[in-house]
Amino acid sequence: MEKSRKEEMMRSAGRMVRAAIGSRKKTEYCLWRRYRKIFLALMFFCVAVIMILHGTSRAYAADQDTAGTKYYKSIMIYGGDTLESVAEQYMTDEYESKKAYMKEVAFMNHLHVTGENGLIPGNYIIIPYYLP
Repeated sequence: MEKSRKEEMMRSAGRMVRAAIGSRKKTEYCLWRRYRKIFLALMFFCVAVIMILHGTSRAYAADQDTAGTKYYKSIMIYGGDTLESVAEQYMTDEYESKKAYMKEVAFMNHLHVTGENGLIPGNYIIIPYYLP
């Protein structure tokens, strides 16, 4: 009887060891599944952010394309020319107002938009314009 009792204790100890090992493996497996879920969620989030940013950049590019292509050219200033007369002659429809066009021309040519003309006959200035 003593032998069977020892055998039974050995068998139960073996079962407890196997159960402990199985429990540890199960815990590791559960952790692995949790980490996998977190990783997949992060990957999904990154892909979603990239798609959103790509979509907004395409929409912004589409808005820019409707304005046409911006070009620049140099024109000679004649006697009596003012920024306003240049704007009336060369401004395209893409600009909000004549004043906005005049500000851009003045900025590009390092002119001050004040009461004074600032344009000297015989000099050249750069002006922007759009083509579709």
